[in-house]
Amino acid sequence: MSADHLPRHEIPRHLGVVTADGIELNVLMATYPNGRMAIYTTRWHQAWCRISVNVPDAQVEPDQFLAMTQDENEKLREPLLNSGLFVDTGMRLELGFRRL
Repeated sequence: MSADHLPRHEIPRHLGVVTADGIELNVLMATYPNGRMAIYTTRWHQAWCRISVNVPDAQVEPDQFLAMTQDENEKLREPLLNSGLFVDTGMRLELGFRRL
């Protein structure tokens, strides 16, 4: 099993704060081993939710990432977009039963 889906051990960059369902979350960025952006949230210095997905074969620009916006992340989509930290490019990727 490859570790390409896990962020590298590095000091993450704090991007900002979003509130979803009344919960304040820190948004951080690190990188996966292949250099792509790893975006996730924390609450009280504990990992809360992974936003990005690392799909090495997907064609993604260096300043873009694939975001999980279904299931547990569905309630985060609008707060993340409304925060001004991210822009929806309209790109979609079918990956198994998930749409990214």
